[in-house]
Amino acid sequence: MRNHPREISRQVHRRFCVLLFFALLLPQAQHRACAAEPTRIQPTNRLHVEGKFFRDSQGRVVILRGVNLAGNSKVPPFLPLARDNSAELYITDPSHYQFVDHTDFGPLATLPGLGINVIRLVFIWEAYEPVQGKFNNSYLDMIQQIAAEANKLGIYTIVDFHQDVYSRFRDDGCGDGFPEWTTSPPKDTPANDGRCKQWMPNALLNPIAALPVSASFRDFYEDSRGVRSAYMKMIESVASRLSDQDGVVGYDLLNEPFSDPFESELSSLYQEAARHIRSKDKGAILFLEPNLLSDIGKQTFLTSRPVDGDIAYAPHFYDTSIAFANRFTNSIQTELGFQSMQQISDLWNAPLFVGEFGAKGDTDGATEYLDLIYTLLDKHLASGAQWNLTPGWKEDDKIFDGWDQENFSIVGTGMSIRPKLFHKRPYPQKISGVPQKIKSSARPDGAANCVDLAWNNDPALSGVTEFFFPSSDPSSHLIVNTHGSSAITCHRAEQHDSTIICKNLSEGPSEVTLATGSNGAECLDTP
Repeated sequence: MRNHPREISRQVHRRFCVLLFFALLLPQAQHRACAAEPTRIQPTNRLHVEGKFFRDSQGRVVILRGVNLAGNSKVPPFLPLARDNSAELYITDPSHYQFVDHTDFGPLATLPGLGINVIRLVFIWEAYEPVQGKFNNSYLDMIQQIAAEANKLGIYTIVDFHQDVYSRFRDDGCGDGFPEWTTSPPKDTPANDGRCKQWMPNALLNPIAALPVSASFRDFYEDSRGVRSAYMKMIESVASRLSDQDGVVGYDLLNEPFSDPFESELSSLYQEAARHIRSKDKGAILFLEPNLLSDIGKQTFLTSRPVDGDIAYAPHFYDTSIAFANRFTNSIQTELGFQSMQQISDLWNAPLFVGEFGAKGDTDGATEYLDLIYTLLDKHLASGAQWNLTPGWKEDDKIFDGWDQENFSIVGTGMSIRPKLFHKRPYPQKISGVPQKIKSSARPDGAANCVDLAWNNDPALSGVTEFFFPSSDPSSHLIVNTHGSSAITCHRAEQHDSTIICKNLSEGPSEVTLATGSNGAECLDTP
């Protein structure tokens, strides 16, 4: 039976309306999908890992030498680069505090001239999520802008998810890191004063302080109060924001963690955290620390790599004589500590990045101790970051670094270098091949510096090797010893007096010694 023409017309009209509806709806749906997942720009200035070395986008080996930023950012108002002291304003309304408005990015500009090419940037969970489930994105804005400004200066950033003895509400109020809402009662009142000078021995040896700290970490690992789940959401949120930020090379998943003696809790945590980080930032390097006690030389039980992919072994090291007696006695423990750290790096087949080392301003033998640390970093072809640089350092009322009366900052008032704790040292920053030996020497006044690098040159990686090479007088004669090779040429960079560029288009074993000063290359033979 044939349909009536009027019925056919109605059917055609209905079909046309349906097609028109979907034609109008589909672009809107596509637009909403695009709006929900905007196209992300892939960062170009990042590092990756090959074996025991960091590599840049050209494949050159990168040696990282830097600082932790900053001591006073552990406590309100949580500003690594404070423009002002607005702690009361923060405490009044922590969820809406505008971090960028109170930040001075200017001090970053001084870092390249000190030879600093990486910052380990302290990130405090309490500042980012003061109220459970509510992130203060202004804090992350500040973190990202610091990384962006550092990147413009050629400085890489490692985001350090920092804590000390869990939170400000543990260890008689002397800790930092985890938000108050993650801390089960009874809670301590935040202190940050003279009673906190012995915060670490107190947390380890005083049962009244130690038991609540251990209980908090046990609850965290077991997720008994949902804190571990919240931590995973937090780090995933940070990784999502920073995944396309140039210069952010990775994340230190947990600073100086407490854990069970065999560190199985840590291994499990790192595996889960890696999944969350890499779901948002696939190219991130994960900097993995052992148990807190490894800071003073105890060997870790993490003898096999906990996580696949790009990772670095990132222990801290403080000689016990420095940490507890405030006096450097001899080199034995420090040398053994580096051997121990190197052993794990070898077992993991991963770079060694010593995430913290340092000495207090009143430590006897601090300069000799720190010279030894840098010598051992060279010897082990390792990277590291000194604790710490605090632009807001103050001697008044023993504020010092701004946390627990610690006094480690390499700069004092007005960003002036504290020569007892830091001086410029030459080193190779980017190597067109695999390094075999690094040896350097430097006088604190810059009058005589030298560095010796032996490496297997690979011209396919550009053939350009770059050194940080400070000099009190950039016009002074540069001594270059290429050890018989006519293929190596070296010169100062035109716009960076402290950069020496050596070009070598010949493949294979190479060596160059750079020196300035009256004693030239002989400075390598000085103690």
